[in-house]
Amino acid sequence: MKICIISFWTSNNNYGQLFQGYALQNYLRQQGHDVYHLKYRTRKVQRPLLIQYIIKSIKFIINPYKKIKAIKANNLRCNHDEIRDFISFRNLYMNFSTIEYNGTDSLKKNPPIADYYITGSDQVWAQLISKKDNRAFYLDFGEKKTNKIAYAASFAMTQYPKELLPDLRQLLLKFKKIGVRENDGINICKNIGINAILVPDPTILFKGEDYRKLSTPISKLKKFAFIYSLNINNPQQIYWETLSPFINQKALNTVVTTADGLIPACEIFEAQYIYATPNEWLWLIDNAEFVITASFHGIIFSILMNTPFVYIPLQNVKAGMNNRVILLLKDLGLENRICYAKEQIKPILDTEINWSKVNMTINEMRETGKSFLNFQ
Repeated sequence: MKICIISFWTSNNNYGQLFQGYALQNYLRQQGHDVYHLKYRTRKVQRPLLIQYIIKSIKFIINPYKKIKAIKANNLRCNHDEIRDFISFRNLYMNFSTIEYNGTDSLKKNPPIADYYITGSDQVWAQLISKKDNRAFYLDFGEKKTNKIAYAASFAMTQYPKELLPDLRQLLLKFKKIGVRENDGINICKNIGINAILVPDPTILFKGEDYRKLSTPISKLKKFAFIYSLNINNPQQIYWETLSPFINQKALNTVVTTADGLIPACEIFEAQYIYATPNEWLWLIDNAEFVITASFHGIIFSILMNTPFVYIPLQNVKAGMNNRVILLLKDLGLENRICYAKEQIKPILDTEINWSKVNMTINEMRETGKSFLNFQ
C-alpha cells in the first residue's frame, strides 16, 4: 500500500516532533508499505516590504540592544541546530515527497499519489480550519478514492471553536477511521457525531530496545542526571534550587539538552549543555540516572527506556499541555512521578518504579496502535 503522511517535520531541535514522524513512518514501512511524509508548509502572511522595514526600524530605535541580543540569540540557536544535525537523521531514516508543497492550493492542483493519507500524530488539529492552509492537516485535498485516516491526532484543546464545528464535521465525515491521542479529542469528535478511538503516540509503536539500536554513545560522559528542557525559560519552573543540591548530593553531573517549543530554546541552568544529535539524545535518556522534564516525549522515552524520571507540569498559559502527559501517567499508574512542588522532588526520585507492570501496560497500548494501523 502507498501511504502519504502529513504532520509537522521542519523543526531542527524538537526531538519529539522528529521521532513521532520517524516512528509512524518506519512502523508502516516494516509492515511492507511504501510510505513517505509530505513536505508541506503553510504559507506565511507577509506584510508589504515597506511596512516590514518601518516596523523593524521602529523596534530598533526603541530598543536597539534588545534587537541585537535577539539576533545574536537566533544565530546561536542556528549554530546549535547545526550540531544537532536533524537533517542527516531525516535523510538517513525517513522518506519525503519529492515535491515541497506550500499551502493547500498547491496540494489541490497536484495532489500526492497514495492509497491512504494519514494525518498525525502531533497537534495537527490544533491548527484551526478557519485558516485555509491548515485544512491540509484535515486532509482537505486529493482524490475521493484515496482513503483518509487520522493517527494520534491532537486538538490540544478541550473545546473546538463552536462556529467551526459544522465545517469540522464535514471534513471528518470523509475519514475512514479516526484515532486521537487524548480524551478531549474523543469528546470533540463525539459532540459532532464522529466516532474516534484513543490510540497511543506513534513513538510507543517501538520498544526501548528498538531505539537503543539507533542510539549513539557520548564518550567521556560519566554518571549524570539529564534535563530535557522544553518550554522552560526560568530555572525555578523545575525547582532548580531544590533539584541542583539533590543532584550534587548524588555526585552526579548535570547534563541539559534544550529544544524549541512555545518558547525558543535557551540556556538557563548552570550545567553542561549538549546539543545532541537525535541518536545521542536517545542515549542520554537511556543512560541517565534519572530524567527531569516537562516534555511529553521526554516522558515517553524515559518510560520506553525504563529510566527513572520526574515530570514537571507546565504552568500558567502552558498548563493545558499537561493533560496528555497526566493521562498517560495515570494509565500507567505513574501519576506519583508528577511533581507539583519542590518538596516532592526527593521523595519521587527515592521511589522505585515497577517497570514490569509499566511495560505490560505499554505493550497493551502498543497492540492497540498496531491494530488500528492494520489496513487489511
